[in-house]
Amino acid sequence: LVCLDMRGKCIGAPILVSEGTRFRVHVDAREILSKALQRGAGKILVMHNHPSQIAQPSPADIILTKQILEGAKWMDIELVDHVIVTRDELFSMRANGMLD
Repeated sequence: LVCLDMRGKCIGAPILVSEGTRFRVHVDAREILSKALQRGAGKILVMHNHPSQIAQPSPADIILTKQILEGAKWMDIELVDHVIVTRDELFSMRANGMLD
């Protein structure tokens, strides 16, 4: 999780919210948004990796992103993007029209 102020300037170091195994991770929108509120973020950028090296979002990624987006709206926090990274590529949910 990268917390940003309203101008998009980074607030402190990125926050590790959760660690998983090769096959799954447990993280929920409440934990992400709680950490954003603690930092006083006006905007957030969520990022995670896919050890499978497939950058496409899973159904669980899409559900989590929708939950973050809805919760962030209630808290006046902008979800800038949710990015999935692999060794060779990345997938931006914003660039792919998934945050509209």
